[in-house]
Amino acid sequence: MMSYIWLTIAIASEVFGSSMLKYTNGFTRFLPSIGV
Repeated sequence: MMSYIWLTIAIASEVFGSSMLKYTNGFTRFLPSIGV
């Protein structure tokens, strides 16, 4: 059961990081780059 929790966290982190890529503006903006 614990493996499903880690899998859910990994998927959510990947989706969050991928969605933050468009806000980084080529990694020139600092705060959105932290999310990636």
